[in-house]
Amino acid sequence: MGRKSKARRAILVIAIISMLIIQIEPAYAKSTDDKLTVSLNITKYTAYINRKCEPCITISGRYSTEAGKKQYDKMMQKVIWKTSDPTVVRFVNETYVNEEYYLTDTYEGIGPTLMGVKEGKAKITATFKNSSKIVSCEITVKNAELTCEDDVFYTGNTYPFSLKGNATPVKYASEDTGIASINETTGELKTKKSGTTTITCLAEDGQTYSKKIKVQKAGLNYKKITSYYFTGFRKGKYSTFPIVAKGIDVKSWKSSNNKVVKIKKKANIGVLEIHGTGKCTVTCTAKNGKTYKCAVTIVGGKPWSGLSNGYAPDISEVKKHGYYNDINKIQDYGNVVFYIVDYGKKIDYKNGNKKRDIEEAEKEAMKILQNRYPGKDVYSAVSGDLLGFHSGKNYGRLWCGCYYVK
Repeated sequence: MGRKSKARRAILVIAIISMLIIQIEPAYAKSTDDKLTVSLNITKYTAYINRKCEPCITISGRYSTEAGKKQYDKMMQKVIWKTSDPTVVRFVNETYVNEEYYLTDTYEGIGPTLMGVKEGKAKITATFKNSSKIVSCEITVKNAELTCEDDVFYTGNTYPFSLKGNATPVKYASEDTGIASINETTGELKTKKSGTTTITCLAEDGQTYSKKIKVQKAGLNYKKITSYYFTGFRKGKYSTFPIVAKGIDVKSWKSSNNKVVKIKKKANIGVLEIHGTGKCTVTCTAKNGKTYKCAVTIVGGKPWSGLSNGYAPDISEVKKHGYYNDINKIQDYGNVVFYIVDYGKKIDYKNGNKKRDIEEAEKEAMKILQNRYPGKDVYSAVSGDLLGFHSGKNYGRLWCGCYYVK
């Protein structure tokens, strides 16, 4: 018995040492997933005749392994860019003489600069010497266009309009000044109430350029919300949920009960850090002094310990709460894009929502912001497990995410 006990102890010691060795390896060393995703900073872009495109197109890579990183570095050693129609858009050579740019049909390097040649569409494609991967974006070339950096408009705000391209503005106007008025000379738009109107700009060449806009009411994306509290997190870690201030120049966020919810501000997002069960009111105060409120109820209080444990209500309870209609939808709030995805994928909601996986939702949210604000950094405000729930034997799982630009 003594020898057997010693043998068992020896085996146990070896097993423990083996576990420790496994745990201290880098995360990527344990993974056999060499998946590498390569993308461009823009997928669609509008260029203008005889105008350089700003910013340049850039490539980014996402990888989860050391092998993926090495593959990406090797790919980036030589990148070849091509235009599908050089009569529409071409590449600007880095050198120029007497203010005249040399235009080329191909470009070798990390980030090319483009110039519009004539009105039309063309595809810009990047290929790699050491990989079969291909990435591309669509360029639309126009002579001129009435534009605004924002294309989501809220009441009580100002937005600068301008005429881009080969045209000089003479006079701006709004079709319905009760919804939004615009300065005739500067193009500064002031929104007044919800509704639709058309903004026009008369140019020196006699042409009139126009843009139809929809003005929405400013406020919080939720007036009341029920979310969930779980115990069992590591010390100092809590489940979170974002509330978005739509069209509000935020001064501060406040919770009426920090024992239930504490608030962290990121841009115009109030991230609810959930500390306990109960009720409270979250108040968003704008810089103009106006306040917006959301009634918050936190339920749960059960251990958080994996996919099938914790507080798992029936789908009938989930349907009662404000974010049910947002499940698997992308919510666009201008500089903030918000999504809640069910990655359990087993429950039929019967509310017309398209099924999405987390990675698809992330890409779609980021693309909206990258195309709207080319050249600006996109940040993640919050993401993580929100709730596990069931419908009969089927199990669902919600993942909440929020991207924004400053």
